[in-house]
Amino acid sequence: MTKFAALFVVVFLAQNSWAAPSSAKISPALQASLTKAASAEILVSFGGTGNTLAQVSSFSFPNIAARREAISEALKAHATPKQQRVLNLLTKQRSLKNVVSLWISNQVFVKEATAEVISALAELDEVTYIQQNEYIPLEQSEVLPGKAPKDSGILAEWGVENINAHHVWQHANGNSGEGVIIATIDTGVRGTHETLRN
Repeated sequence: MTKFAALFVVVFLAQNSWAAPSSAKISPALQASLTKAASAEILVSFGGTGNTLAQVSSFSFPNIAARREAISEALKAHATPKQQRVLNLLTKQRSLKNVVSLWISNQVFVKEATAEVISALAELDEVTYIQQNEYIPLEQSEVLPGKAPKDSGILAEWGVENINAHHVWQHANGNSGEGVIIATIDTGVRGTHETLRN
């Protein structure tokens, strides 16, 4: 009976050691999630991009395309050796179907990573942190009663109707915007976008 009890304790401890890996490299939220689920979507981090962007920024380039290419190549060159052992380990796991290298942020996305895989990743020196992939829902636009999005005939966004711009345009002294040039400065603007290019 004593041998059976000792064997039971060993088996119990072995099973529970993989149920919720404990490491300073594994986020508490991910550890908690693994106590309730067999796997999780994770992001494996390697300490960011380091000073790669600062190094590239110190050079001058003939045009923006050359600068973008240099940044892209530098980030890939930084991420590739840091991620290599992790990608090799994950490739050997036949159960993992979705593993993606994210060279821009120097992370690896893994879908359905088990506690065993996560513990193995946390043991690697180059891995700095492992966290659960989070989904953040987008806020829904508020549509006022009687102001549902629809085609106004002016090929404009529905917000134009919500602010009653057509009432201003109908006045004799109203401004239709014709001949007015509006500019914006924003790093996210693409001048070739169909709304902006003309």
